[in-house]
Amino acid sequence: MDGVVKRSLWTLTIALGLVSGAAPTVAAPTTSKVLGQLPSRDAPIRPTRRAKPPSAEIRHLEAFLERGRGLSEGDKEAREASLRWLRLAHMAWEDIQDPVDRIRTMPMAAEALFLQGEVLRDRFDEALFDNMDHLPEQVDAKMAALVDAELLYRATMALHVNPWEARAALHIGQMYQTFAQRFATVPFPDNIPAQYHQRLRTELLEFAKPMRHRAIDSLNRALDLALQHDNADLAAEARERLLALERY
Repeated sequence: MDGVVKRSLWTLTIALGLVSGAAPTVAAPTTSKVLGQLPSRDAPIRPTRRAKPPSAEIRHLEAFLERGRGLSEGDKEAREASLRWLRLAHMAWEDIQDPVDRIRTMPMAAEALFLQGEVLRDRFDEALFDNMDHLPEQVDAKMAALVDAELLYRATMALHVNPWEARAALHIGQMYQTFAQRFATVPFPDNIPAQYHQRLRTELLEFAKPMRHRAIDSLNRALDLALQHDNADLAAEARERLLALERY
């Protein structure tokens, strides 16, 4: 019995890592006793634990994202078609219950949201803003397209995944920048006398000020994130756009 107690104390001391640094006061068991504790050749071998196979939701996420990603690199029609698959990819990610799997697949969810934002940003770019006679309608349509894209970019940023967070911030800033600057260049129709042009232009620029401020905020955020993650190209583009806004 005394030998069993000594062996137990010695094993416990080793397991604790000799935290105190002091040598154990009990004698270690002999080699024959240690070897005697090993399993025999005939003892059953426990199977090695294998990695858990991906869940159905993860498989769906991967498949939907791959399909959407491929379509998003095509022409306009293909890019519009990619929205369905990218939305399904994000829905599959939301259905993942295991918190570890959810965190591990978060970059795919961020990419799916970002690529949806890219398609809606195309709609913003295509929305016309070139006719002063139809200014209210064109501004409303362009702003609606901007807001739709911004919502998806904001959802991307909320996941805090590099590089999608920085890219989303950059593209929000880019949309507000181009929109605000368009107020400085949209042509006046021929039926407006030249003496009123300067006054009307000043009013248009005043109207665009909130857009300019939003552009600056988003571009500064993109610059901070790019520097944080050593993304030199993205940082350079954010700086260039901020400088352009200073000249505006």
